Amino acid sequence: MTARWIHAPQRVTSRLLATTICMLMICTLQAPYCMGGTVAITERPLPVPNEEASAPLPELPERFGNPVLRGWHEIRGPSSISWLPTAPGWRVLAVVMLLWLVRRGWRAWRLWWRNRYRREALRRLAHSKHCPLTINEILKLAAMAASSRHEVASLSGNAWIAWLEQRAPRVTLSDDTKTLLSGSLYAQAEQLTCAAFSADAALWLRQHRDDHADT
Repeated sequence: MTARWIHAPQRVTSRLLATTICMLMICTLQAPYCMGGTVAITERPLPVPNEEASAPLPELPERFGNPVLRGWHEIRGPSSISWLPTAPGWRVLAVVMLLWLVRRGWRAWRLWWRNRYRREALRRLAHSKHCPLTINEILKLAAMAASSRHEVASLSGNAWIAWLEQRAPRVTLSDDTKTLLSGSLYAQAEQLTCAAFSADAALWLRQHRDDHADT
């Protein structure tokens, strides 16, 4: 027990000595770089320019490269083929086709604009509720727009039927329609008769000839 207490101070002393030696070595290694808490910058000498590197390069010889490939030239492929026509005839044909398309488009627009009275008559016919008087009035208005008021306003009865058939040869008016137009517009008609009259009127409005339309 006494020997153990005797050797204890020696062990502590040796450990303190070792720690002190380590700290001195660390300070010795860091001394060139750290002085007073700041990093010391070591000045390095600037590199001396190399005279050989700045000298001009020698000229290339006249014959340079593989002598086997001398006189060979790179093969160039053909240029891309244009999709545009190159002959003047195609250009003339393109201009003619363009003018023809413009003319067709202009005529189609004029026809659509001219037929707006047909579209309005068909719209009113859809809301007529199969009334004979309303249907006959719609036919009169469309006929005056297609021809003239002077020609259509005074027509009635068989003359009115004949004029409608002349204006639309491909439309065949039914017997019920002819009966109503001949003088039974104000009489009480059956529902089937009025429906047939409305169907004939819609067909006539679509297929009749218009004197003012462009041909």
